[in-house]
Amino acid sequence: MGSFTLFGYSITWMDTIVLLCTLGYGTYTIYTGLRLKKEQHFFQNGILIPKGRTEEECIAPEEYFRFLIPRLLLFGILLILLGIFNFIWPMIVVGISLPYLLGLVGIAPILAVLMLFNMILKKACRDFWP
Repeated sequence: MGSFTLFGYSITWMDTIVLLCTLGYGTYTIYTGLRLKKEQHFFQNGILIPKGRTEEECIAPEEYFRFLIPRLLLFGILLILLGIFNFIWPMIVVGISLPYLLGLVGIAPILAVLMLFNMILKKACRDFWP
């Protein structure tokens, strides 16, 4: 697969895939947070209801929504910004002649945010689904 050139910089296909995934997941997370804020009830969504559970099993839906909405919006925005940063980071590395292994600096924050978001969802599952 190789790479392609954008604005005179070589961009790998993996950078493009990471950008599309972070933009997609970030947008989906923001959409979920905004829809949840507007409707204030469960709807079919892979983020809201843990696997193997039903919405009726949630012990405090209103508190769950208050807990989850700001985190969904924050993580969505972070993922979009970090995806864009990861995409332009190789241009910065090449532009100022840094070692190319510093390309990992672009992906590390994305992985950290995804791990943190997963930990928060697991905590919510423990707290609101007995």
